[in-house]
Amino acid sequence: NSFIRSKVFSKIDYFIPVLPIEYDLISKNKYFNAKLLMERGVFRDIDESKFSLYVPSAEGNILLGNSATFTNNHLDIIGQLKDVNIQNRKIIVPLNYGVNKYAELIKNNVDSRYHLLTDYLEYSDYEKLVGTCSYAIFGPIRQQSMGNINMCFFKGIKIFLYSDSLIYKQLKRDGYKVFSIEMDLNEEELRTPLSYNDMIHNQEVNRSITKKNGFKGLNESLQNLA
Repeated sequence: NSFIRSKVFSKIDYFIPVLPIEYDLISKNKYFNAKLLMERGVFRDIDESKFSLYVPSAEGNILLGNSATFTNNHLDIIGQLKDVNIQNRKIIVPLNYGVNKYAELIKNNVDSRYHLLTDYLEYSDYEKLVGTCSYAIFGPIRQQSMGNINMCFFKGIKIFLYSDSLIYKQLKRDGYKVFSIEMDLNEEELRTPLSYNDMIHNQEVNRSITKKNGFKGLNESLQNLA
């Protein structure tokens, strides 16, 4: 595997990461000498209709994870939420794609506060469901869940991540207002949504990144290769 990986890495001329921090990491491999074509691949243009103008309610639901994959670290977070009183709200857990055995494991470790998504949903229906949330918790340490995370930024949802995850480090570097699972995930913070100013700030950061790394940025990068 190491031999094959080195051969593959040596053949890559240009690279577009999901997160710039990934380019920093992969560049440490001596066989990888690819040029950075774009800072990151957003591959969408700005859609102002996606950006909420209103701060989510303090009593909104909580989104946990993005799929039935062990890299979401659901069980660690479920354990941390065990004694947190969320009142009559729901913790929404998408398990409708991923590994079935893992989904069963999660089902066997949650209580009635959890609303598990096990059936396929149309994107518009999923988007509406996420819109009922005011808080979102993402447990991956590697890059994952960025589609869901961007959706949360659009909607002004308060995001919690592990502080040693690539995502948290990159989002903090970008200037987003995000929170740490280790330090901030508690009952008080799950009753305190983002302020209006923090919501607008996150949306402006997202717009700036998308403007540079959307389809327009991709076209410009490809034209510069010609």
